This record gives sequence, structure tokens and C-alpha cells, in this order.
Amino acid sequence: MNTIYVIHPEFNILCLISLLLITVTFISIKVFINTVKSNKENKKYLEIIVPKSVVEVKMFMGIVFLIIITAYIIIYNVISFTYIYSSYKNGNYCIENGIVENFTEQNSGKENVFTVNETIFSFSDDTYWGYRKTLLNGGAIKENGQKVSICYIPYKSENIIVELNITDQGKH
Repeated sequence: MNTIYVIHPEFNILCLISLLLITVTFISIKVFINTVKSNKENKKYLEIIVPKSVVEVKMFMGIVFLIIITAYIIIYNVISFTYIYSSYKNGNYCIENGIVENFTEQNSGKENVFTVNETIFSFSDDTYWGYRKTLLNGGAIKENGQKVSICYIPYKSENIIVELNITDQGKH
């Protein structure tokens, strides 16, 4: 048996997006504060921030929206990944041992779909967590007939692959 993938805490694209959103939020706040300061007659002190002009109101609403979206993305991703990772670590996952069937590449090879014992697995290089290496990018699932052992966690409408073992490379 050849272990190909085991889920682990990782710094992925969602972390980068979250950091980018946080950075943009702080820059927006700084620009807003500078705009409010420059619009005040007394530039030495920043009074309670109360948007007065249309531009200030729009900027303020944009910052509030950005903060809400950033918080939502970070909280959603932390909760989702924590659930998936802790489920795996605590042994709360399903296992399928069998042969890869119905293997297809979709979206110009950017997504792979296959079944093992009628359980559907689908992943792409853009998958946020779990196994995500498609055939196009050197993935281990290459064709029908491969013998595999897959540990997965049903999450929402997907089966997240948390461990992938290839027991036989299949057709030669």
C-alpha cells in the first residue's frame, strides 16, 4: 500500500485570501481616517468618526462590508477545516476500499470525478481542503481499475478525501 495523501493543518489559498482581505481592510480604514481628517477644519485631532460627506459615507459602508465579508470567510473556513481535520484525527471518517470506476476529467482536466463502490468523489486543484491533486497536475488517481483505500468525511454535498492510499496502480 502506497500512502499518497494524509490531511494535515496547512496554509492554503483560503489563508492567503483571508490575509489579503485583512490587509485591504486595514488599508481602507487608514484611507478613510485620512479622508475624514483632511475634511475637518481642525486636522490635529480626530473626533468621533461620523461620516459627513457622501464620499465618507460610501467609504465607511465599504469598510463595514469588507469587515463583515472578511470575518465571515475567516470564521467559515476555520470552522469547516477544524471540523474536517478533527473528525479525521478522532477517527470519525468513512473508508472505501475498492476499485476506481467511472473516472472522468471535467472542466478541461481541472476537476476529477470517480466512484469507488458507488461512492462519488470529486475534487479539483481549487478544492480548499482534502486531496486535490488532479491528473492534469500529476495526481495519483489516473484511471479506472486502480485499487485504492480512501478515508473520507462526508461534508455538506461532498466527500472530502482525508487520506488516500493506492494499493495497486491498476491497468499497465
